[in-house]
Amino acid sequence: MLRVTNSYLFLGSSWQDSSNWHFLTLIVPNLYLIVVKNLRLSLLILACALTSLALNYYVKLVTSNYRHSDIANVPAEPIAIVFGAGIWEDETPTPMLADRVQAAVDLYKTGRVRQILMTGDNSSPDYNEVKAMQEYA
Repeated sequence: MLRVTNSYLFLGSSWQDSSNWHFLTLIVPNLYLIVVKNLRLSLLILACALTSLALNYYVKLVTSNYRHSDIANVPAEPIAIVFGAGIWEDETPTPMLADRVQAAVDLYKTGRVRQILMTGDNSSPDYNEVKAMQEYA
């Protein structure tokens, strides 16, 4: 009979009549705890992954009416707000910021927005996201 008692693996009907239980406690100590801890860790990782996927799906579902890939489908609004997303050392916008500014300019040119409000970091004289956005636009 195989049995786990006090986190040790024993062979036989009980630990007293098992002839090799000393040997097994040296080779396989805490086998049960190791298996249970690994199972708990695996389940935790699986739960985190499923939660991330579920939240991603939920956000996509809830915001699907507000995301547009075609400018013609964007409703007309008075102002487009462009948030800063970093500039390089040569004061040019990062690709993400350039995409944001270009989208706002396209909306302005098609008449979907009347004004563009650009906001960003200007924490030092050498770092001015708004100026870089204005120059890019």
